[in-house]
Amino acid sequence: MHSFDTGNFKLDVEGTGENMVDVPKGTFNVQRGSLDKHLGLRLQIQIPNGVVGTGPDNKGQQLTVSDIVDTSNNQNILYAAQFADYIQMTVKGVAIGGGEPADPLPCPVQSRSLLASLDAAAEGIVPEGAVAACNASKNKPRLGTRW
Repeated sequence: MHSFDTGNFKLDVEGTGENMVDVPKGTFNVQRGSLDKHLGLRLQIQIPNGVVGTGPDNKGQQLTVSDIVDTSNNQNILYAAQFADYIQMTVKGVAIGGGEPADPLPCPVQSRSLLASLDAAAEGIVPEGAVAACNASKNKPRLGTRW
């Protein structure tokens, strides 16, 4: 992860959608890597122990990630994927000059029906909605190709 923007998240401590507060410090923790170096590898999201509700229906109950609200759409967090819009990813690599590229590896397709579909695709017979799994030969479609 290059960065993670938490600016749109508020904590609904009352459980009513009213009087939301900032998400407590310690809710978002990089477990591996460092966002300071733009190399975050694992993010844990958990409301710290002891942060409890104050509303009529949740008074004294430990709050959870589902009590976090995305203020851009006023939706409570139900799925971890809702945080993905706020994570910026980058890819870094190092190239070493010289040498030759490695030979391609064989396709690890395990399914006989998928192999049959690939063979049919190579013959120009493509079922509607079929998706190719890999590029096992130059006559077959590439990874992710959709017809």
